[in-house]
Amino acid sequence: VRIAKNCLKVKKISKDVSALVGEQFTHILDVYDQALQCYFKKDFILSNQVISTCEQLGQEIINLEKYKLPEQDKTTLYLILSTLKSKTNLINEIAEIGLDRS
Repeated sequence: VRIAKNCLKVKKISKDVSALVGEQFTHILDVYDQALQCYFKKDFILSNQVISTCEQLGQEIINLEKYKLPEQDKTTLYLILSTLKSKTNLINEIAEIGLDRS
């Protein structure tokens, strides 16, 4: 819900930025799905892969300065991306529980 509300605040966004957000969102959903598989299948290898991917996602830094956006839109976009990235903590914990169960 928070992501959707922030998306509504963005007035004008380029296709590049829109694609960036879409890619991040899709990637996080894929990793979330894998984390759930780790948990239910007790898959040690997949758990390690998900944990590694979460670490990579957490280390990524999005440089919004290269996009020509009004400051308000940059702030909103940052909130959207940081909300997405905060989900990696949850995903990481699910994968760690799957790792413990395997």
